[in-house]
Amino acid sequence: MSVSNLTLLARFGSSASWRVRCALNYKHIEYDTRPVNLLDMSDENGRKLLQLNPASRVPVLIHGERVITESLAIIEYLEENFDGPRLLPLIPTNARAPEPSHCILRAASSQCRIFA
Repeated sequence: MSVSNLTLLARFGSSASWRVRCALNYKHIEYDTRPVNLLDMSDENGRKLLQLNPASRVPVLIHGERVITESLAIIEYLEENFDGPRLLPLIPTNARAPEPSHCILRAASSQCRIFA
């Protein structure tokens, strides 16, 4: 699949954004990063984030017309649609269900929330 129009809305200090940037770089995928200041959503990148993800959480991956939110969903999308080193083990789809749910709980617990 082509990497044209691959953009990552991310925050520098976000562990979830960091996780996705690591995956993109590990798979040698070219992408543009648009930094988002979660404390001031009035700039262009902040407004775009609010439009694409009303929960105002990063990261958000934009690939053409497709928008993917949540770091683990983005990583799974990258694994399924781009060549490069494997990010996930080769496990049959029906056997993968428990593992991603465990990962989501772990990833969610590492996120800090900002209340304004």
